[in-house]
Amino acid sequence: ELGLREWPPQKKTSKPIKRSPAHPEWLDATDTKAKLLESHEGSAQVNPAELCEQFFKHSEAHLITSAARGFEFSPNDNTLVTGVKTDQGIIPCDQVVVAAGIWSVLLEDWLPNFRLPMEGIYSTSVIFDDKDGKINQAPSALFCAEDSNSCHLEVYPRSDGTVYICGIGGSEHVTKPRLREGGDLDDAAKMKANSNRVEAAKKSISALVPDFSNVQPRATNACMRPCAPDALPIIGKTESAKNIFIATGGNCWGILWSAITGHIIADLLLHKTPVVENLESFSPDRFMPRASARGRAKSQVQQVGEQW
Repeated sequence: ELGLREWPPQKKTSKPIKRSPAHPEWLDATDTKAKLLESHEGSAQVNPAELCEQFFKHSEAHLITSAARGFEFSPNDNTLVTGVKTDQGIIPCDQVVVAAGIWSVLLEDWLPNFRLPMEGIYSTSVIFDDKDGKINQAPSALFCAEDSNSCHLEVYPRSDGTVYICGIGGSEHVTKPRLREGGDLDDAAKMKANSNRVEAAKKSISALVPDFSNVQPRATNACMRPCAPDALPIIGKTESAKNIFIATGGNCWGILWSAITGHIIADLLLHKTPVVENLESFSPDRFMPRASARGRAKSQVQQVGEQW
């Protein structure tokens, strides 16, 4: 079930309050604006970490944990990658899939003349424990209007007894210089939650869920969503190299699109017709300058935004 709350809450009254049929018991009793958006038969929620772990488990792939630093090319062909440079040395390869989220922009440094004009949306999220189990007894994901704390909360109860909350405002646009080697965000481990936005989220969720008043989050996290200028994902093979495939640019839908994206890339690697046959709109090369009618290169890059 999905509910929607408007801000500010209605003033409390001594009169009996009529709740919407979709109104979960754990939501502030003065809120009578909750509306059912979808029945439970037509909706589902996944835990991103669990999903990724299961994908990897069933892939039976060998994991090497290291930082990629570039490519090694064939001495006879500067468009054929023969190895990936890492902190642990060069890993030989026949084909390369770059699925590094916003850090995929490093391809601009590794491939001559390649362009990937993405920006990162740097956001904070929090996780609370549902200590008395009230929320998980009647789990409802909430999508909220913007409130006086500049939050537009999205509240997701999870089956492990936690409640994940995002949409807490203050997102920051991050450009390539900060993501390159030597930049303040050249490693995902350097990302930190914004403490001011955590405090704002605590105020907002306390107004929504009285049981969370004066409760500290179990964890605070930060993420970086990769956004292309046209708000479309970047999936497919680049013509800048003979054996490089790219999968990134999913914005907040990366997990939702993960399975179909993996299916497409696997088909391309195996020289099969992709399950999505027309990938032109998602081409990694769509941002490359194209010749104008007068023969000059014309850029197709637009202003990057957080389009939905």
